[in-house]
Amino acid sequence: MQTSESLQLTHVKSSGHDQITLHPNSAYTTMRTVGKRVFRFQQHLTRLHDALTKNCKNPMSIEQIRDKIRAQFALLPTNSDLRIYIFISYATQQLSLFAEPFTIAAPISQFFTIQLTRPDPSIKDDVWVKMRQQAEGLLSEVTNEVIIYNENKVVTEGLSSNVFVLRGGRVFTAPAGLVLDGTMRQTVILACKKLGVEVIEAEYTLEDLEAAEEVMVCSTSRYVVCGQKVNGKEKQVDLGLKIRKEAEKLVLEECEDV
Repeated sequence: MQTSESLQLTHVKSSGHDQITLHPNSAYTTMRTVGKRVFRFQQHLTRLHDALTKNCKNPMSIEQIRDKIRAQFALLPTNSDLRIYIFISYATQQLSLFAEPFTIAAPISQFFTIQLTRPDPSIKDDVWVKMRQQAEGLLSEVTNEVIIYNENKVVTEGLSSNVFVLRGGRVFTAPAGLVLDGTMRQTVILACKKLGVEVIEAEYTLEDLEAAEEVMVCSTSRYVVCGQKVNGKEKQVDLGLKIRKEAEKLVLEECEDV
């Protein structure tokens, strides 16, 4: 289901991921709805506005972005949980929306790692999508994510997720300035704190990741996915599953009106 500022609905045989490549030179964000509410809606608005500020001469205000999204949300089904992709062209600042049914990822999967550096972690746009296309070839039904590290072997994030490693009862994750501060990232950190688990936001290496007892990733579409294997090496998942369960509760509390 796709809409544009002409407010016409079109049924298309496509996925949200396909739509990203069809919106070149654009910022985008991926929202999760619960009924007519959106998980961490304000954070999505801020992310889009920041991208426009960096790439447009006269960027729309947050209020203008909200009004355009609100007009398009009026066309969506009332009581459906959806994954919503919002695209804004850097050239024209036209806003487009693509909606698809939301399905939470399975709680356990496996991950691989690859060396790759994201040019600007604070922005989601087609530049990063094109850079990561080759790495996405490692994804499959049994491999949920590819975790990236830079030339110094510092682990940053997943292709489309934030990454956490668990060791000695503590959780480590890259600091927000080094990665995209995803909507689920803060929710997972809060879930850890509610469970009494210490969270350390600091750089860590590929060696640290491989030595960790547990590894998990999070994003809007995943909640939390625990890596039963990382590069073929077995990992535990017990604490990660507890964190996922707590995060699921928090998502419902953190939904906002559009």
